[in-house]
Amino acid sequence: MKKIVLAALAMVSALLWSSPTFGQGAYFIVNDGVNISSLIGLEGVSPKVDLYSEIGIGCKFNSTLGMELGASWSAQGATYIDKGSRYTYDYNYLNIPLLFTISIPKHITLLVGAQAGAFLDATYAYEMPSVLDGGTVLGEGKFDKSEFHPWDFGATLGIRCLMAPKLGLGIEMRYTMGVTQTHNGVSDSLSGRPHISVPDNRNSVFRVGVFINLPSTK
Repeated sequence: MKKIVLAALAMVSALLWSSPTFGQGAYFIVNDGVNISSLIGLEGVSPKVDLYSEIGIGCKFNSTLGMELGASWSAQGATYIDKGSRYTYDYNYLNIPLLFTISIPKHITLLVGAQAGAFLDATYAYEMPSVLDGGTVLGEGKFDKSEFHPWDFGATLGIRCLMAPKLGLGIEMRYTMGVTQTHNGVSDSLSGRPHISVPDNRNSVFRVGVFINLPSTK
């Protein structure tokens, strides 16, 4: 799946990059930072902090409007506490955002669009009270990929501030709210306690990072 997604992205990028209209205002963008992610619909969850890394291409249609297509590795998930037990879910996605950019004065850009995420894998770790000696039991495992939908779709809003125009360097904040469920409706149990709940699990990811724009040489 990952190879198919990357190949499709490369084909679309090549077509856009070769077009005369795109080439006139084209740029590369590299964006790295921190995810603060959670799950909508699961009670008792706390945000989980992890990393993302994104590359993309963009084009300016005029001084105000533009469009960007990207590909990012994104570590997501949540922390879940239930009856004294703590579970940490680690989800990895290959996200493909398609965003419209709206530039306003003082180097501020608004981002509006949609995102498709290809599910890569998911693991969990847990800490729970021991019923034998009163201590703590630690463990970890990997979810079966069949428990997750292969694709995750979301709506995205963001803002970007160009801090060093000559270098193309700035700070970005972006929020993506999932509109599709992450799971297929399968529940697991661990020592008789649920460690994943399914009724309405959707990804919720706020991210903040540093970006750099690299203008096209065309």
